[in-house]
Amino acid sequence: APLGEVVRLSGPREQLPLGGPRRQTLSSSSMSGACIAEYTARVVVTGAAGRLGGKIAAALRATGRHVIAIDRAPEPSGPAPRAWDEYVQCDLAGAYKGDARTALVEAVEGADAVVHCAAWPGPSATPPPAVSLELGTQAARSIGLETIAPGRILRDNLAMTHALCDIAVEARVRRFVFSSTAFAMGWSHATSGPQALTPKYLPMDEAHPPQPTETYGLSKLLCEEALAAAARTASSSSFVSLRFTNVIKSENWAKLPWPAPTAEQPLPLVFWAYAHEDDVVDAHVSAVLRAECAESGTHESYLIAAADTRFAAPTRELLSTCAGLSLGTEGGVAERHPYSGNESVLCCRKARDRLGWNPRSWQVQPPSKEQAASFQSAPVASESLLKAALALSLLPRAERRGGLAAVLASTDAEVRALSLEGFVLDCGLTLPEGAFVTYKLHGDLASLASLPGGPADTHGTGRKGLILHPTSFDAVHSELEYRIGSGKTLNTDLYNVLVVNMLGNGVSLSPSNAPASLQGNAFPSFSVRDNVRAQAAVLRSLGVDLAAKPLDLIFGYSMGGLQAYEWAVRFPAAAKAIAVVCGAARCSPVNQAFLLSLQGALCADSRWNPARQMFDAFPADGLRALARVYSGWGVGEAFYEQRLFASPQHGHRTDATVAGFVKESYEVAFLNSDADDLLCMASTWQSAEVSDTAGGDLAAALSRVEARVLLMPCASDRYFSLDAARHEAKLLGRRAVLRPIESAVGHRAGDPWRRGLEGEDSFIREQVHALLAGTL
Repeated sequence: APLGEVVRLSGPREQLPLGGPRRQTLSSSSMSGACIAEYTARVVVTGAAGRLGGKIAAALRATGRHVIAIDRAPEPSGPAPRAWDEYVQCDLAGAYKGDARTALVEAVEGADAVVHCAAWPGPSATPPPAVSLELGTQAARSIGLETIAPGRILRDNLAMTHALCDIAVEARVRRFVFSSTAFAMGWSHATSGPQALTPKYLPMDEAHPPQPTETYGLSKLLCEEALAAAARTASSSSFVSLRFTNVIKSENWAKLPWPAPTAEQPLPLVFWAYAHEDDVVDAHVSAVLRAECAESGTHESYLIAAADTRFAAPTRELLSTCAGLSLGTEGGVAERHPYSGNESVLCCRKARDRLGWNPRSWQVQPPSKEQAASFQSAPVASESLLKAALALSLLPRAERRGGLAAVLASTDAEVRALSLEGFVLDCGLTLPEGAFVTYKLHGDLASLASLPGGPADTHGTGRKGLILHPTSFDAVHSELEYRIGSGKTLNTDLYNVLVVNMLGNGVSLSPSNAPASLQGNAFPSFSVRDNVRAQAAVLRSLGVDLAAKPLDLIFGYSMGGLQAYEWAVRFPAAAKAIAVVCGAARCSPVNQAFLLSLQGALCADSRWNPARQMFDAFPADGLRALARVYSGWGVGEAFYEQRLFASPQHGHRTDATVAGFVKESYEVAFLNSDADDLLCMASTWQSAEVSDTAGGDLAAALSRVEARVLLMPCASDRYFSLDAARHEAKLLGRRAVLRPIESAVGHRAGDPWRRGLEGEDSFIREQVHALLAGTL
């Protein structure tokens, strides 16, 4: 259509209240079953006839939004599923006046969000006057360039965005999402030399000053400035700009990696980065749905790029040989952190943290059936989630957010989350929207609803008892499933087993997944009691009445034992029995000293920010230091003296050294953990003191226990000691049974999933079964 001409293809729509078209739906909370009115959020998507805009429109429509598509092209026809509910043909470049503006005002009226994709989508083939045509021709070989004049790209892109922004603000649209570009950071027709981008530091993040050299990148940057200007006065709207890189279409994904650039055939630095088209779509959807990614009256920019480059060669090497850039040397480009492998030149951590965005990597192929079966977690919720989890294992360490085990566990299709909004913590903070606790039930709700008040039914009537299994330090629910199942320690033939992820472990609310309002020093401290009350809330949500139907057992290893004791003291009638394996009633003085050494080692890393109370970047040095400290406590002295670290029985090489064992068994494990989450869990552990209920008097506190207590310390455990367990057993008297685990592996004896610990596993299973059967 000519500039400014409007063709409405869907016909006029009725006047609608704010929020969009009314539909009838059955309220799940309505006891009468009557229908109630519900409003479908309206979303406007410009550029919807294009490939990316159409995918974004379809993805938003799949979330239940009412999508109004706008494009200057006629509505596409064909057999493909409809990606929108209404279509308006309009050239936005002329939408500052006349019929085009009227049509745009009508389309945006009542919208909850606007996603602005319409634009000239790339640089002009004509380079800036000072850049030689030869260099421009060379750049054109690496990317499709627009044949129109540079000035028109600048004029039209800015005019479209400015007109749409004004109309959206007038309509009080909640969220304006802008498809910007990483080319604003400094893509250049000159692929090398003084006219090419020289970054101030690498990898570049959103704080790096943009350095556009041509009108496409400049137009997008000016559009962002227009949105930022609008945000200063539009207190009811928020603005998000997504600076995504060159998009890799699905059909071209298998062509990655590309051959590495050379000094003779270089590529613009920003073009080293990439993103799968579906990841770019996901970023736009998240920007619409996630309220916390931009507060009202603000503008936020996000870099959208995979964590690696599109080349297999190491980035540091390519920067030197192809771009003429030296890193970390005097006069060179500063490093935000040491480069690892083929790490990207763009940092997407902000998008990970605040958009919840997990990009694909060409280095991660869809898992085979054998690979998928090797994970201990249950079947994943979706292939995209599994790909995201697998990709995390290959990310440069500086880009990781959340521990690897936690990310994998979060994809478990059987995990459920309970909102903790309004939950008041012991520290006094009331948790906001977005706070949650997660759990997995091994069993079914039907058998929970018919739980008898007496012992678990073993006579074939189908009714089962219930066992609660809290997680422990740096553990997630999927890592505990080796002891859950038919005939196992927690026998699912006779019992339902509920595993609740501890607050701070990366699957429940944690620093690594917290909403924006709880980031950094705003994140609260959790107590053991907070965890117990959250677990009680989960049980209530499942319809379990603990007053009428107490738990058959609370089974806790290590920090799980602290939680089991807290249950028994705070809620004496809630459980018939507790099993404390390599745990205790409180964090003893020697245990506190151990935790202080871990915290000190970790926070000595230069990436620790004491003002924000979090790490600014991945603290590899701190995690290695923590791992080495832990290795002296995690196993018993005899483990080293008897050279079990070199025992084939324990799965080790006969020529293994202490240093090799520490690296392979401890450093590798903790380097896959999230440092902020570790500190959160350590703080919970350090504050554990069950005698708080009795003014610090442990004997008085334990006198409240009504449950049968099985204590299974390991004789060689260095921080939950046998002596402490003996003292607790003495205070508990006839309510307690002490069954020490005789093992040289120390604290690990209570978590016997490793090779060589079959005897420890068998001993724990026999004792727990006897406890439940009443024969102990």
